[in-house]
Amino acid sequence: MLVSADLADPVQAGDEAEVDLSNGTVTVGGKSYSCTKLPEYMQTILNAGGLIAFLNKED
Repeated sequence: MLVSADLADPVQAGDEAEVDLSNGTVTVGGKSYSCTKLPEYMQTILNAGGLIAFLNKED
């Protein structure tokens, strides 16, 4: 879940957003907002290509 107290009001339906889960930022319309960071273990799973790919690498 992505949580940002400041993000709801400035964002409209159809706006494009760039999400950086490692740093905990969301950029919309050239402005950056802070949000929850993805835990390191979750980032590792995503970087591996997902849970199945991560588990297959563990073998």
